[in-house]
Amino acid sequence: MLHHVADFAMNNFSGIEPGFGPIQIKFRISIASDLSAQIEPYGDENGASITCPEYPDNLLQGGGKCNFLVDTLQVMLLYLDKKDDPEKFRAKHDYFVSLLKDAGEQIPELG
Repeated sequence: MLHHVADFAMNNFSGIEPGFGPIQIKFRISIASDLSAQIEPYGDENGASITCPEYPDNLLQGGGKCNFLVDTLQVMLLYLDKKDDPEKFRAKHDYFVSLLKDAGEQIPELG
């Protein structure tokens, strides 16, 4: 019976390494070497599917955590609406920045 699950995974998620999963995005932020940034549409009107590091739902729902390099403008830039909880998003934003700093130690361009 497990071979059916394996067949399904191979047919629907080929090329995805363990620890990575598909995620749908609609926009991307491009940052130039002079630190200027531009928000641009990504993919078609529905966005595009890309492969990203995948975190367990219980980690993300526990509070103060976020996805690495792919998340909402609220988390990445603290672009908040009146209904958004500033404390909740500040914790996620701080975690996002800490992930970038950690990655920047290995990949200087991310610093």
